[in-house]
Amino acid sequence: MRTGDRHIGAFTNRKPTSSLERSLEALIEAADKLREKANKKQAKKAEAKARREAAKAEKQRQARMEEMKSSPKTWLTQAEKTAAAGGTHNDKAATDILADLREAIGGDRGKKLARDRAKKIAKAHPTLNMLKSSLRKGGLLD
Repeated sequence: MRTGDRHIGAFTNRKPTSSLERSLEALIEAADKLREKANKKQAKKAEAKARREAAKAEKQRQARMEEMKSSPKTWLTQAEKTAAAGGTHNDKAATDILADLREAIGGDRGKKLARDRAKKIAKAHPTLNMLKSSLRKGGLLD
């Protein structure tokens, strides 16, 4: 016996772990069912995680909107500073701040505050077309 063959005889007396009567197609079908079941379970977990994260983000947004009601001027200046920093991500962030402020204050006062600040920001940065586009998409500019 060679050194590589010494383990072969150790398993000859054991019975096979699976039925030998199943065909290759049956095994493939069983594997497909198991894979589908695992994929569904994973998708369900991912969906639950996304729901939890969305609920957490909404809770944080509501808390931020409560802060906005108490001190809108600080959020208006924050939107200006964010827009002045440049970059499309900051343009979107400034638009989100103004849109949330408009919603937090509500009514005509909220609309007027947000629109006036959006006009001021657009006037201060006339060459930033992406910023103006983001403000228009947010319903803050005409």
